[in-house]
Amino acid sequence: MNRLQHSVSATKRALQISRYQLFAFVEGTSDKYFYGELCGALCNGETRYVIYSAAEAPFCKNEIENKKLSGKSGLLELFGCFQRYALLSIELKGKNKVAAFFLDKDIDDFLGKKIASEHLIYTKYYDMESHIFMDGDIIKGAASATNKSAQEVRENIPDADDWMYQVADRWKQYVKICFFAVKSGAATGEYRYGKELLPKIFDATYENNFLSDAVYMECSGLIDRLYKQKEYGYVFKGKWYSGLLDRELTGAKGEHEQIVRCIQATLDFNAAWTQHFKQPLGTLLTKLQ
Repeated sequence: MNRLQHSVSATKRALQISRYQLFAFVEGTSDKYFYGELCGALCNGETRYVIYSAAEAPFCKNEIENKKLSGKSGLLELFGCFQRYALLSIELKGKNKVAAFFLDKDIDDFLGKKIASEHLIYTKYYDMESHIFMDGDIIKGAASATNKSAQEVRENIPDADDWMYQVADRWKQYVKICFFAVKSGAATGEYRYGKELLPKIFDATYENNFLSDAVYMECSGLIDRLYKQKEYGYVFKGKWYSGLLDRELTGAKGEHEQIVRCIQATLDFNAAWTQHFKQPLGTLLTKLQ
């Protein structure tokens, strides 16, 4: 498909005549490898698919006033257009096409904000990076990213799972404040989920500002329960792991993006963890039959 900027009517026609059957949309370009491998493992050469980031998608440009779409908000806006104009699943002369939108869950589930649609596939954990760290080989990937041997990495991180829990637990109060900020709309300064990297210093006493707030205590109790059940991945932002690992192994030389890419390369996209994504995607693909 060319890079023309399609109106709604042109979008429908472009989808209908495209050689692709599955149109997958992701938040950003850095998500394309992860979801491309998931789609490829499931489609197995039998279904042609294409993946667009929100910014790359050339569809519905008139409807969304030619705005520059990006990230989760842009992807949801594009989904809304597809939903309004019945573009999520279309047919022409017996040939069916479907659209799938892959999103970070964030804490939408706890806020009751997840949108119910078979065409929206959310991460199980907070974000895509959570899956990369939980299901990838952290030692091998980190060694590759930082030009160290696996043994050198193990000297700092003997057990990757333990390391993940320890750093998540160390930042639990920070997570509580971030969660509270989203749920209540309170101003919490630098303590927010939107930061890609955690601050070098965390003032634990900052939590004292909210201890008398009933909403904060509710959030705090929920997070304590999740941590106790080792389910911190639902609220701890996965993107933070790479920055913490960069500090641990290099003294924060800015290798966090490379660390994510190298750990991502160790993922087995035919392993059991992928069923969270493949099951709903497989259901969508039945519409192509």
